[in-house]
Amino acid sequence: EGVRLEGVRVEGAAPALVLVDTGGRMGEQRSRDGAKSSLANPGEAEVIVRAVRELVAKGVRPGDIGVISFYALQVDLIR
Repeated sequence: EGVRLEGVRVEGAAPALVLVDTGGRMGEQRSRDGAKSSLANPGEAEVIVRAVRELVAKGVRPGDIGVISFYALQVDLIR
């Protein structure tokens, strides 16, 4: 049996991948570094950090958890 996260509804077996709809928690930030630019969403980062902490508290090993973001600024917020 999989680990259940508060506020995340899953039908059937526990998934290996969960996509979380942050339900309009916007607050997008932009960053420019020369020719490079990046995006971040603090509300979304908060949801991800809370979910990862909850998984670890329920016994999931940190090495078994993966978080993917396409934006360096978002990765910085999550770390």
